[in-house]
Amino acid sequence: MPAPQANHRIGETVEVLIERLKGLRDADRAVIDLAALGAPAIPPLRRFLFQREPSGIYEPRCNAVAALASLRAEDALLEFLQCASVVDVADPVERTGEDAVI
Repeated sequence: MPAPQANHRIGETVEVLIERLKGLRDADRAVIDLAALGAPAIPPLRRFLFQREPSGIYEPRCNAVAALASLRAEDALLEFLQCASVVDVADPVERTGEDAVI
């Protein structure tokens, strides 16, 4: 089992990589780096995926889906799809982004 300090470093690394997903310029590399971290990246990626984006900018969350798929995190992806199917998003811009992620 990794030391608590190592877990803390991994958590910080995951958060930095998620910020790179948001930046779009280096998102493809961030997806690869997140997948390379393995299972510790799944919970933060899942949290990020579930955060709806009112601006309609969907690419970062699509990249989170790609990273979760690389990690074979089917449970997180299926849970997202199940929750997304029951959420009604009234704003058309946000709805378009949500549809793109789905």
